Amino acid sequence: MKIICMDAGGLKGLYQIRIITGIEEKYKYCFNNSFDIYSGTSIGGVIAIFLACKIPIQELINEFYKSKSNSNNSYGIFKHFFDWITSRLNNRFFGEISTRVILPVYNFTTKELSHFGINSPTNCDEILISDIIKAICTDFRITKPHNIIKLNNEFIDAGFCAYDPTIYIMRNQWDVNSKILLLSIGSGYIKNITNELNRDDFFDLMYDTIIFDQFSTNNFIANIIDTNSLFYYRISEPPNFKDSISLEEIFKLATERVAKLDFTKLDYFF
Repeated sequence: MKIICMDAGGLKGLYQIRIITGIEEKYKYCFNNSFDIYSGTSIGGVIAIFLACKIPIQELINEFYKSKSNSNNSYGIFKHFFDWITSRLNNRFFGEISTRVILPVYNFTTKELSHFGINSPTNCDEILISDIIKAICTDFRITKPHNIIKLNNEFIDAGFCAYDPTIYIMRNQWDVNSKILLLSIGSGYIKNITNELNRDDFFDLMYDTIIFDQFSTNNFIANIIDTNSLFYYRISEPPNFKDSISLEEIFKLATERVAKLDFTKLDYFF
């Protein structure tokens, strides 16, 4: 089974999109047809949805720049971006891709981490894909939780609980009898996974606590590695992206990273 996981990161998702388009250009691979499961948190989930829908994600690059040029604040950028997504998906329903994706989300109503897609606790096949995207991308620091009326629940971005969805998938979807090929693409934004817990602000502290708890009290990752059932390749930048970095700089870093990728490892996935 081949799985692709993509981090959260807001506008820094441009890094992941450029990594994918760069790989497709350089190695002539096709991401739309190469994976059994597409997974992502927040903007990573949007990319996963576009890949599962077999929509060229070059369109996302174009829209990132348009959204940025139309507004100088996060709320305005994402409003423009989501308006475009609603129009682009043209009333397509989640059932079209629900057996191909795993999209972590935080259920604000039940106060628990959950997901949409494979083995989801809730059947979302009759929900618009654009509605799912708003749920997985709603940052409660900027706007209110997103209410999916048909589910009678409110949802927010799962970034503080599953910034990189890999751990969530391992813990909730793992089949130890299957050989897993897992490609992880970061947004170059996780700055707080270090030897010492980061105390920059409350959200960094909360995220570090979650990570620390997972790795100090559970041995499921070690068990998976011991069984030799996992091949894992991570593509990202060192955790040093700043909020002030420009889209042009992100694009340039991703393009440079593509040139340094290990072709022999990528070949496992395609």
